[in-house]
Amino acid sequence: MAAMPGVPDPHPGDAQGPGHEPVAAEGGRPVYPDAARLAGIADQCVLCGLCLPVCPTYAVAREEGESPRGRIMLARALLRDEAAPSPALVGHLDSCLACRRCEAVCPAGVRYGSLIAGVRAMPALARRRPRWRRLMLRVLTRAPLRRWALAALPLLRPFRRLPAGAAPWRLRLGLLAGLPAPVPAAAPAPGPGAPADAAADTVLWPGCVAADWEQPLHRAARRLFRALGQPLAMAPALCCGNLALHDGLADEAARQAGALAGRLRASGVRRVLGTASGCQDRARRALAEAGIEVQELHVALAGHPALARLRFAPLPGRIAIHQPCSQRLLGPASHQAVLDLLGRIPGLVPVALPAADRCCGAAGSHFLAQPRQAVALRERVVLDIDAAQPDTVVSTNIGCRLMLARPRQDGRPTIEVVHPVELLARQLQT
Repeated sequence: MAAMPGVPDPHPGDAQGPGHEPVAAEGGRPVYPDAARLAGIADQCVLCGLCLPVCPTYAVAREEGESPRGRIMLARALLRDEAAPSPALVGHLDSCLACRRCEAVCPAGVRYGSLIAGVRAMPALARRRPRWRRLMLRVLTRAPLRRWALAALPLLRPFRRLPAGAAPWRLRLGLLAGLPAPVPAAAPAPGPGAPADAAADTVLWPGCVAADWEQPLHRAARRLFRALGQPLAMAPALCCGNLALHDGLADEAARQAGALAGRLRASGVRRVLGTASGCQDRARRALAEAGIEVQELHVALAGHPALARLRFAPLPGRIAIHQPCSQRLLGPASHQAVLDLLGRIPGLVPVALPAADRCCGAAGSHFLAQPRQAVALRERVVLDIDAAQPDTVVSTNIGCRLMLARPRQDGRPTIEVVHPVELLARQLQT
């Protein structure tokens, strides 16, 4: 999770590593080491309710427990040992998207992102989560397991429809069945040593889950950078730990982040270009201590000094820009870079979505953990896209693109959802 634009990072030590196991207190009652700090954050809330109108989950559920204020009250009670980690309480805390819209409007400056990350890491909550959640994380972040699971996706096609009121397990299968087939890599995956190409100062980092779907984007990025006279090497497809952190597995997140930093540092990399806005801030923190800069791919491309000499073929049509929650947290420069790149394509007409930064429901692995909420959130964005009537939608986060590109329930053709860099590369005139 990233700091708010223009505000120092309020999350310097949130559940980043070891130190989250319970310790014995007087009487033998387990005590969470971070409880006092987190309870202090919760106590800053003045219960004004200004966060409710901007919270996506509250907009869907209209229930206090699904709002930031409600979750803060639940967290406070849990941390002060005034409430037990019941399934209902854990469900409210886990259903948070961690989009941190509430922080932008909070008059008391509550560091909600720090609070929710820390509380989710409590062992008492981890014990209440079903075992399949941890198994799902292993499958998503380990390439051999993930590719085995992806090969089985065609078997789920009978579940592609998402009928209202369906059981959560059926919705999960339906959401998985609607994922498009991954595009095979054009070259062998990077080996265990240096990046796939010769040692390079700047590399393109494919992430973990995204690596199986973003091969066209990787080829597009490398084509554009070659045209700019800067060949771009590929970094290993390793996880930054963001999925684990969102699931309350702080130690696993720290291990994955350390592995990523160690591999890149050993390769002599100085700058990493990321393709998924959902991973940017986590990667930035993971690599900062290794002296490696992390930048969004489209921001680096938009600011390249040689970009002005490239020419792009006209593309008459309407383009809608979906701004992921994670991109909004990265600041206005990220969104402006998207506008700058699309502005280089003659004939392209941007059209506004009624709520351009509305959450699509993907939110990492949230769409599998909370499928009913995810489907409801996605439907709101689909209605926005229908109202704008674009020919194409662009979004900088792979999770959002996969969520929005799944088959329509009404049988209408799905509008193409692509990364802006991929669209730009299609129009490059050589």
